[in-house]
Amino acid sequence: MLTIGAAFKPSEKATFEIDFERTGWSSYDSLNVDLENEVAPAGFTDSTEAKDWKDVWAIKAGIEYKATERISLRGGYVYENNPVPDHTLEPGFPDSDQHNISLGLGYRFDKLVIDAANLVTIYEDRKVENDILSGEYRNLAHSVGLSLGYRF
Repeated sequence: MLTIGAAFKPSEKATFEIDFERTGWSSYDSLNVDLENEVAPAGFTDSTEAKDWKDVWAIKAGIEYKATERISLRGGYVYENNPVPDHTLEPGFPDSDQHNISLGLGYRFDKLVIDAANLVTIYEDRKVENDILSGEYRNLAHSVGLSLGYRF
């Protein structure tokens, strides 16, 4: 991965950041499974599966606003290209171009810090015709996070 970014602080309370990230997925050209103890009747044997993923870019932007000495508000957006070509797309990883939108809140006590965040990932609809499984793929994911920190 290669990431290039910059932050800009237009005021004491606000910080903006933008990143450009290149991920070298092209190195993932195949998935090779080499089992020490194969179980052929159960289908557990050595295998090689083509992946042929491609390198992609992601664009990331975020803002943090310190509303008060104790409260920080955060938001962000990421657009990430899909590395999986149609001919190797599978239902176990039905990737597509995606939009990620996040909102967060931080609260600082004297030495204790609590942060909460929600990330919504909106995958663009994708229609694929291949030998593995043809069809339409639609995905939406919500990720919620909560952290507790202590400053020494």
